[in-house]
Amino acid sequence: MKGLLAILIIFSTNCGGLQTQERYTGQTIEQILELPEEEIDLGIACLVLAKDAFPGLNVAGFDYILDYMADRIDRLMQGAVDPESRIGMMNTYLYRSGWWNDSLTFTYDLDDLKGAQKENQFLNGYLSTRTGSCITMPMLHLVLADRLNWPMKASRSVRHYFLRYVADGFERNNIDATVEGGYRPDGLYKEEAGITDKAIENGVYLRTLSKKEYIASLLLNQARHFHEREADLHKAVHLLRLALATDPTFASAHWNLGHYYYLLARQLEQEMEGKLIAAKVNFEISRRAMEDAPGLDRSSPGSSPGSPGQGELHTIDPDSGMTRPP
Repeated sequence: MKGLLAILIIFSTNCGGLQTQERYTGQTIEQILELPEEEIDLGIACLVLAKDAFPGLNVAGFDYILDYMADRIDRLMQGAVDPESRIGMMNTYLYRSGWWNDSLTFTYDLDDLKGAQKENQFLNGYLSTRTGSCITMPMLHLVLADRLNWPMKASRSVRHYFLRYVADGFERNNIDATVEGGYRPDGLYKEEAGITDKAIENGVYLRTLSKKEYIASLLLNQARHFHEREADLHKAVHLLRLALATDPTFASAHWNLGHYYYLLARQLEQEMEGKLIAAKVNFEISRRAMEDAPGLDRSSPGSSPGSPGQGELHTIDPDSGMTRPP
């Protein structure tokens, strides 16, 4: 949090005429996914997801920070547009301390290598602490590139995200934010994660993702948050169904959705077992109450004269409908 305060203080004194762009109006992630691809702002999308997990989040404040950072990078570029210059400047701004970034840099959280902490799963956490994970580090890269209208896209490996600079003739286009924006070829991801050729052919891994497909990928993390921290399985199922409606190739979402359906079924089974036990208990209480009721003649089913009772067997005449002794 101290890192965020430092950033805000510097922003408030150095921003000059930069104005906050009023893009957030309370929209949901469902509404964002309904927009045309070109109208989606990834920064707003990521902050909307963060607000779902941090209800008191000041989205406009963090949106202002993203605007400031993007504007600063744009000014430092001085009109250069080639991929190498853009990638280099992004890396310098985020990971090299100096006057160009007010000596505020970002790094991997070595105390949370698996990215299990809540702050390491959402954009506001990364901006606040300036330490992140393989979820949040490429996220900031991508969000800033989106603000700058640079052709950077996300890609999935196994439990890992990296970026691609999409430009004709540019071959060293993979960007791994977890190694300070360095280049790593597809073959290295394939080898390290054991990715099969079939998975690549089916678009499961190492495919360049659209904005909507990237957001769908983030919904897996969102679903896990609501399952593990909020104990809201129904919300988790909804998020994964939304993810798969957007990207049916998202294998991890399929697996986790099946797991959540199993957990919901177990939950329902336990609820039904509880109701059955309660019904049995209530029945036993009612039965005993009837047995203990005063004046109840338990030797005969009836008490009126001529009615079947006293252990006698009576039948019904099919013609008259009257009872008769055997």
